[in-house]
Amino acid sequence: MKIEKIEIKTYKEKYVAEDGTEFNDKSECEQYESSALAVLKARLKEMAIFTGSESDVFECGSEECESYVIVPQSKADIDTIRQFLAINGRNPEYIANFTDDNIGKVIIVTMTTYDHWVWWTSLNHIIDKVTNGKFGVYDKEILKGLTIKPAFN
Repeated sequence: MKIEKIEIKTYKEKYVAEDGTEFNDKSECEQYESSALAVLKARLKEMAIFTGSESDVFECGSEECESYVIVPQSKADIDTIRQFLAINGRNPEYIANFTDDNIGKVIIVTMTTYDHWVWWTSLNHIIDKVTNGKFGVYDKEILKGLTIKPAFN
């Protein structure tokens, strides 16, 4: 008796949403793409001057966080970012602090990929904290050896 081994190739379809999220089911992918989260992520991506993980933007951070570096140009851009911030029920005061005053400023919006928790900061806020010595003792320890790298060239 002779035994022959044969290779059997199988293919599995996966469905990839515009933002890169993968699904095994076409209807789930379509439903996701029409959801508010996907629509807002697509808008942020269009507005962003840089996108990447949190550690791509900051020297430290999580690879499991998506970050968007944005310079909002209009009230419509601000409204889109505020809607994105509201997607996971952040407290209204936090969202209210993101005002039209941020038009023209470098804003960093970050979202965890595992539970879609969203937060924001501005480059001006970071620089103000560092240059005006507003960090506490604990924060100063964290900053030792900190290097600032450009988020984009």
